[in-house]
Amino acid sequence: MGANALSEFRRQALISDPKLGIVDIQAKYVHFVALYETKGQTLLSDAQRQQLNQLLGPGATADDELEGDDVDTIFTTPRRGISPWSSEATSIAEACGLSEVIKRIERGTIFKIKKGKSYDLEQVSRLLYDPMTQTLSRDLARIETVFAEGTPAPLKTLVNDQASLQKANKELGLALEDSEIDYLIKAYAAGGPLARNPTEIELFMFAQINSEHCRHERFNASWTIDREQRPHSLFEMIRMTHKKNPKWTVSAYSDNTASMLIISSRDRFWNVSKEAFGHHLI
Repeated sequence: MGANALSEFRRQALISDPKLGIVDIQAKYVHFVALYETKGQTLLSDAQRQQLNQLLGPGATADDELEGDDVDTIFTTPRRGISPWSSEATSIAEACGLSEVIKRIERGTIFKIKKGKSYDLEQVSRLLYDPMTQTLSRDLARIETVFAEGTPAPLKTLVNDQASLQKANKELGLALEDSEIDYLIKAYAAGGPLARNPTEIELFMFAQINSEHCRHERFNASWTIDREQRPHSLFEMIRMTHKKNPKWTVSAYSDNTASMLIISSRDRFWNVSKEAFGHHLI
């Protein structure tokens, strides 16, 4: 197992919430490594194993782990496919000279929860993983499952009604709100702009494009503190720095990239661009 997956601040927040019934909680990262087969073997040399351990960070000690009949153990792993973390970690390992032995690296999390009287796994699990990108299990995933490469499935068409779309929303982890499902039903209904049944891939695309990740509905919303309406949205507050000091900005808040003009002591000029998604700035 790897390093801690919960900050002390978040750990204390989970413990202090009486609705969750958590007496104590620990979380550690679990790393999965898929190796290329070389001469019928899939083994790392001692030097390669040491190098990989350095890349993945310090391991966890077992002497402070929660144990006992009142401890619930659950695991989270990425949904089938290649996660962003896996892509970055695998690229780093390749750049460090491990490209001939390491095929892919993935990361999961093991949670150990000391249960209180009001412990409710369903409520707790909502705060521990993202169903759009992760799966939850009481058993550690087998490595062949984590790195499974399935064959393309036939395009699936759904019935355009509330029950069918709600079921797909839950099973596919689309995180669609009721209002968005109502919008889709009207769009695909007879007399609507599409007038046919939706496919699964269309629902996936709608969920991604229309998600908070892209639209930032919350960041652009008005908000109230202590019953007093605030004059600026969160996005307006982020943009306030540039609004007050735009002098050296060539481009800002355009195509997820900002460009600044930098002048050296020798009067040399550079344009420096930085990619920065708005939700990563908060």
